[in-house]
Amino acid sequence: MFTYFKMKKNEWKIRNAIYNCILAFMENKKDIVNTAKKLFDSVKDMSAEDIRDEFIGKLAEIVHEENKKKENTAN
Repeated sequence: MFTYFKMKKNEWKIRNAIYNCILAFMENKKDIVNTAKKLFDSVKDMSAEDIRDEFIGKLAEIVHEENKKKENTAN
């Protein structure tokens, strides 16, 4: 009888962990969808070339800043 209760307790722990994982995934999914929607709304009136140029420019800025940080830490 004691083994049965111990098994049920472990079963509840597993169910709780699974349900918490599902809940966390659903909450993250909402954040991702909202972020994607905001991103789409901000670029929907731009042409593909403008979006590409903006992306490349921002990427170059990020790479440049990272290189500066590496140089400063190396000195």
